[in-house]
Amino acid sequence: MSTFRDIYIIKWLLQNTERLGGNIIWQRKEHGMHFADFNDGKNRVRIEIGLAIRPPRVYVKFTSLGLGEVQAQEPLHALFSKKYESKDDEELANAIKRLLAVIADQHAQRLLKEIDNEEERKQAIYQRLLDGV
Repeated sequence: MSTFRDIYIIKWLLQNTERLGGNIIWQRKEHGMHFADFNDGKNRVRIEIGLAIRPPRVYVKFTSLGLGEVQAQEPLHALFSKKYESKDDEELANAIKRLLAVIADQHAQRLLKEIDNEEERKQAIYQRLLDGV
């Protein structure tokens, strides 16, 4: 069962990631999990989002020094149904899935820019090489 706080924080993350020029820049680990760090020192909070395998669903893990970790997870469907147990569960599930999609899109856009920049760098270096001959 989801709580209002879970829904609120996931929607806050979504809003601040989705917003043009948003202030949350997500990084990606090799095995597919995305993460972002907030604050420094003892107030640092690491947020990780990924896919759990069993049962398959999206989770968001929050970790902070001295406080340990907590998770918000996509709620499971009601038994033998594709519906969630409550409207809050459905709202949380939709927000978590949307957050993961927005993060993946942000990462993909950044990769495309890096490829473009690499091509520009390559062109500039080759031009310097040719101009120097």
